[in-house]
Amino acid sequence: MPFSMVNSAATLKRGMKKLLKGMANVRFYWDDILVHTRTWEEHLKILREPFRRLAQASMMIRPSKCIFGVDSMDFLGHQLQQGLIGPPEDNVAKIRKAP
Repeated sequence: MPFSMVNSAATLKRGMKKLLKGMANVRFYWDDILVHTRTWEEHLKILREPFRRLAQASMMIRPSKCIFGVDSMDFLGHQLQQGLIGPPEDNVAKIRKAP
């Protein structure tokens, strides 16, 4: 779908919502998908389903934009870690350096 179309963003969001509906441990925001698990084995098991659904919908992911198996990451302006959500460390550093 051409993204210059007026409703393309809303159509993408609606499609992603429908595509990933009912999936435990999977969250999305527009075209960003977050899969969160406690163990690597669980992660691999859960990843199969979003990959299957994306392939079935003829949607592709760009491997260069993917991050797999990390203990912490920045997502939508938040630092996500095991059991914690907070501001990214670079934002905290900027606040500490402020006069």
